Amino acid sequence: MTSWLAPVPASLRLLFFPVVALAGLILLRVSAPPPEDFDLGRVFFWILVTLVAAALPVRLPGGVHATITTAPLLAAMFDPGISNPFGVCWVAFIGTFEPRDLRGEPKWYGTLFNKADFVVSAFAGWAVLAFMNGVVRTNDPFSVMAQIVAAGATFAVVNNGLSILANSLKTGNPLSRVWALSVSNIAIGLVSQVPLGWLMS
Repeated sequence: MTSWLAPVPASLRLLFFPVVALAGLILLRVSAPPPEDFDLGRVFFWILVTLVAAALPVRLPGGVHATITTAPLLAAMFDPGISNPFGVCWVAFIGTFEPRDLRGEPKWYGTLFNKADFVVSAFAGWAVLAFMNGVVRTNDPFSVMAQIVAAGATFAVVNNGLSILANSLKTGNPLSRVWALSVSNIAIGLVSQVPLGWLMS
């Protein structure tokens, strides 16, 4: 227990505190006041689906820990029935808990950073989606595809970028090395999960 409660390492503080603070501000902003028309059952459904996906982690080369939560999170992002960004941000925060979090792996600050990373990434992806809603013609399949790719890519770049940066700071490995070892796996995951997320919605 003492080890789990260890303080945030100095090497991570300049990344940890701003990301966690930003995620907290996002959750506060989308929740106060709460949306009047959100469907709690629908939000709970996406949380449950994401929890199942989070229970199936993947270890990438370079020490990066990855999950297949991108697809259900993107599905929640594209779901108009959960009052986004409120819905997707809370799905990102609650639904991404993994079995290793319950075992105390990683330490508390690692778990908190991972949840904050997902919240920031989900909000960034939703912001791009919302912006493009005003310029995309819904009857044009190419425009819709561009919107899907843009929102999914934004989520993936923010999510994986923060994860890779944190891993580099934690392990002392050069950022370029961690990126080089992980980028192909990330790209494959992005190509497969973004369309799946849209189909799931």
